[in-house]
Amino acid sequence: MHTRISQAAAGGVLAALSALGCSHAVAVRPAPSYEALAFEAALPVEAAVFVDGEQLVRNVRLTPVPSGSICEGNQYPVDARDAFRASVVGTLERVVERVEPTEAPLARQDMEARGLGAVFLVRADSFGVAVDAGLFRGFEAEAQLTLLVTAFTHEGRMLRELVYGTAVETEGGHGCGNGAVVVGAAVEEAIRNAMTEMGELLANAPNLRASLGLARAR
Repeated sequence: MHTRISQAAAGGVLAALSALGCSHAVAVRPAPSYEALAFEAALPVEAAVFVDGEQLVRNVRLTPVPSGSICEGNQYPVDARDAFRASVVGTLERVVERVEPTEAPLARQDMEARGLGAVFLVRADSFGVAVDAGLFRGFEAEAQLTLLVTAFTHEGRMLRELVYGTAVETEGGHGCGNGAVVVGAAVEEAIRNAMTEMGELLANAPNLRASLGLARAR
């Protein structure tokens, strides 16, 4: 009898809390890549960079699980645009001698008028985030993003490639706000992983290096 009452009561509390549908804003910090082995030496060029992170906005809902969760119905809004932009610029500062962020892509004539040797375009092409939590365990979040990276020099387009970043993070706490913590950590790590790929791609791209008068990286 007591067990049945307790289960019924627990179910009622779970349903009531789920119905509240609280919202917990996700903080995403910049996550540039500074891995020592990724970039041997900066490319000798002053470059403009335009960053398009408009895809990096999501209202993430807790994924329902069979065991249930007191946080079902909660929402975790993510806006990683500023963190993404800072991550791209911070990473490129390791890849090239000087980086000039711009609010729009530069045409070739504008690039040359500013005395720049290259233009980089970095666009978030796709972005996905999921988070779940069980009744008696913490949270797990997974983040994935795809970036389209393009590079131009005075000779034209030298590079156009996709790079990827993925991450899975866990958080042991049971408070519903901890879902925001684990989502933020997963997004940051996915961005950092994508930044490492992006940096290695640009530092070692044979066409780009040749256009800048450099031998292909070993």
